[in-house]
Amino acid sequence: MKIFSVLLLSILSLIGAQNLLFAQNVNIHAKFNQLPNGNMKVIFEYMNGQEWKQIDNKALDKDGQVDFQFLPPVYGQYRFRFPSGKNSVIWSDFIISQYKDEPKSMNLNIDYSEMNGRPLVVSNSFESQLYVELMNAFLDFDAERTAVPVDLLKLEAATTKLNQISRRMAQQNRGTFTGDVVADLVYQPVRSDYPKEKHESLNDSLFYIKFGISKLPYYKSGALHHNLFVRSLERYFKHMQQKDSDDYAIDFIDGVMFRSGGLEEVDQFLFKYLLDKMLGYKSEKGLSHLLSHYSQDCSEDHSSKSANDQLVTALNEVAPGKKVWPLKLPDINATPVALLDVCKKNKMTLMLFWKSSCNHCEEFKPILRGLYDQYHSQGLEVYAVSIDKDINEWKTYVNAHPQPWKDTFLAYEVRKEFNNHYPVPSTPTLIALDQNGKVISRLIVRSKMEEFLKENFK
Repeated sequence: MKIFSVLLLSILSLIGAQNLLFAQNVNIHAKFNQLPNGNMKVIFEYMNGQEWKQIDNKALDKDGQVDFQFLPPVYGQYRFRFPSGKNSVIWSDFIISQYKDEPKSMNLNIDYSEMNGRPLVVSNSFESQLYVELMNAFLDFDAERTAVPVDLLKLEAATTKLNQISRRMAQQNRGTFTGDVVADLVYQPVRSDYPKEKHESLNDSLFYIKFGISKLPYYKSGALHHNLFVRSLERYFKHMQQKDSDDYAIDFIDGVMFRSGGLEEVDQFLFKYLLDKMLGYKSEKGLSHLLSHYSQDCSEDHSSKSANDQLVTALNEVAPGKKVWPLKLPDINATPVALLDVCKKNKMTLMLFWKSSCNHCEEFKPILRGLYDQYHSQGLEVYAVSIDKDINEWKTYVNAHPQPWKDTFLAYEVRKEFNNHYPVPSTPTLIALDQNGKVISRLIVRSKMEEFLKENFK
């Protein structure tokens, strides 16, 4: 028993020592050369899922130098970025790793003119040596892949070189972020990776659909901390969109989730990524498939629901064919307007969720007005719900821009319950209801609204 206690204490001490090591602050000193002008600010960020999150932004001193001291929120890809024009990106990245030999103080000497998305050299970091070699090989490959026209011989040579470096690093540099994660992210599956009978009947497009993302490290949470993970998913999505089939969204979802490795953090990210994608592209087929086959378990307790859980709940509440939760909201004269009463009097009621500060809403209103004028006499009504935070902002806008349809306001204090029944991931959101208040469509593409109405008012 005494020996066991000593061993347990030793293990706990070791874990504690490791956690203290990993919890140390990192000091970054960067000097930027060849700056276009003085008084510049640099943004320091890290990759998390599918977005860059800011650590800090600081002004450079007169010599172009800046220091950051911080506790790393994650280990993975970090970058320096300068604010730039709409169509230009000025950034370069490097890795902060928990590898045992990595320094806690890093020095970077950076030429601003060479910040083009290629990795930065960190002079005292072994991880940096690995990462620079591997990412430069990937970027050379990517340049050949996206060249117009593509030189197949050069692309094949670049692919072979990249994969050789990737496999070498994965085998020889375990414990580093580059060897454990990035090496798998950059690897390009080739036919020789698989038995001939599995791919000999496939053309290049079908081979990519079947195997293109098969090597992504779903089983490592570090994959969420490098942008190549989501970039690979985006490339896969664009390829699927080229298929001559309305089922591309279903095939994309299955292609992504079939390879899921069972790691909760990654699986949750993938579900949220796919959910956002289906909502963004207004794909009812894809959304229904995702919610039916891959929906995550969520809390029954409304108070503990995450935003994602709540959105899924609300989407299921407005599934096609389901009767919506009754709403009774005040119009500009404070007169309550019951949604289901409006539905009873019309063949179709379009619920429009909008806010006065939304530019897309502003652009869409004239289009909707034209369609309203065309189809109102045939039984079309609009039940507009403002989600402005301030009722006075809504009143000011509505008084200045009156519309012939029902315009109502959703008070802030009732939104918690409302959000469990109606999904409004962005504005404008449109939901079509029949005379009984049942959902005809919960995802309507604004650009296809005319086509949608023409089909339903034949």
